[in-house]
Amino acid sequence: MLGLTQQGLAASDGFGANLSYKTIVFDGGAGSGAVGTVALYTVTGAVLLRLVCICTEALVEGVGGGTVEVGIVGATANLIAQTTSTNIIAGEVWHDNAPDSEIEDISVMVGRVIGDGNDIILTVGAQDVTDGTLALAAFWTPITAGATVT
Repeated sequence: MLGLTQQGLAASDGFGANLSYKTIVFDGGAGSGAVGTVALYTVTGAVLLRLVCICTEALVEGVGGGTVEVGIVGATANLIAQTTSTNIIAGEVWHDNAPDSEIEDISVMVGRVIGDGNDIILTVGAQDVTDGTLALAAFWTPITAGATVT
């Protein structure tokens, strides 16, 4: 559905010591930004997680009225609220339904406990997103032995 790349995984000590990057590229091609869902991160075990998203290229759609959101199956807007896709522009921090700033307090990053099998997904609704790029970073800490976010 979307062009995804994993840029890296780093570890150190403390909460959010682990970091997984993803870049989402919407290009309007078959399956790239079409209405539906795509897995962003696979969660194994239970983790504490905070997610942040920076728009590096404004989102574009052909018709208007499209939305994007990030969450898990059954709670698709639980990590980042449903947002009109064309309201997400380059340089902004996307963390809620009204991105409006290139600088945000760290407290806006939603924290969640995610259990095994609840993979993190992005949902495109109503209209295809034909262009744009989002850079995501998931800061996470394992709760159970062997837990990961990839």
